[in-house]
Amino acid sequence: HFPEDTMEAEEKERVTIPPEMIGGPARYMMMQILGSAHPAKAVEQACQRAAEKGFMALAVTPRRVRLCARCLHGTQVSLHGVVGHPDGQMKLGEKIHQAELCAEYGADEIDLFIKGRSTRDGHFETVIIEISAVVAAVAAVDRYIKVNAVIQGVQRQRMQLVCELAIEAGA
Repeated sequence: HFPEDTMEAEEKERVTIPPEMIGGPARYMMMQILGSAHPAKAVEQACQRAAEKGFMALAVTPRRVRLCARCLHGTQVSLHGVVGHPDGQMKLGEKIHQAELCAEYGADEIDLFIKGRSTRDGHFETVIIEISAVVAAVAAVDRYIKVNAVIQGVQRQRMQLVCELAIEAGA
């Protein structure tokens, strides 16, 4: 469903993980590859580094889940398909489609970004409908759903309510 990247990514400075963190704190860390300009070879190398360094998880966009599932097969690294990144503003139908692809292509978990504006403005029915729809879309393959809300200036009680809504919706 997603064509392979044809864009060349800029070379990024490599981050070196100190040897004392391998199998230690790295096992609690998640590596992310969320941009669209990462060629397949760079994604494969990131998968290899995540496995070698003992990362807990690797989070990728739906278009890279299939490739990463192949690369991470047989490792301890959990693969997270990221839906609605970066701010959850895409339409619900597209989020459902992305979640279905992530599940079909081998993601262990779906990281769902919900609309921060809906939460901030108190449109909680919209939030629960969105989460419930994505949960239902991948229910047959039994994937974990992690809900992310990118919200600025929201009170702690409102964030707690969003957490409760996510649980109520089955995430």
